[in-house]
Amino acid sequence: MPVPDIFKIAPDFVLCVYCNHGYEDTEENIHRILVEKNGVKRVYIACVHCIKKAKEDPIYDEYMTNKTFEEKLGRQLKERSRL
Repeated sequence: MPVPDIFKIAPDFVLCVYCNHGYEDTEENIHRILVEKNGVKRVYIACVHCIKKAKEDPIYDEYMTNKTFEEKLGRQLKERSRL
């Protein structure tokens, strides 16, 4: 019998920085988000629960935005000049 190339022992887990809950690191649980404040954009990850809550509650959306920029989470996007 052939031996598989990859053995999946246990799934990877990731901690959502916004709600402090651990989730399995899959497409169903974790998504990239674009956070914008004063024309500056950052890309980071969040759990689907926080994303849903931010869409429904503007206060939670502001909390996520402020936390992202205060703690400098993720990567800052730079504008390219189009020539």
